Amino acid sequence: MGSLYLSLSLLDTVLLPQAIPPVNPTTSIF
Repeated sequence: MGSLYLSLSLLDTVLLPQAIPPVNPTTSIF
């Protein structure tokens, strides 16, 4: 369960900045 959450958070951290420009630091967290 923890590894799944870790992989999801890694995907969010890697994919989101590529999809949208990281303007707000809070968007990359959520």
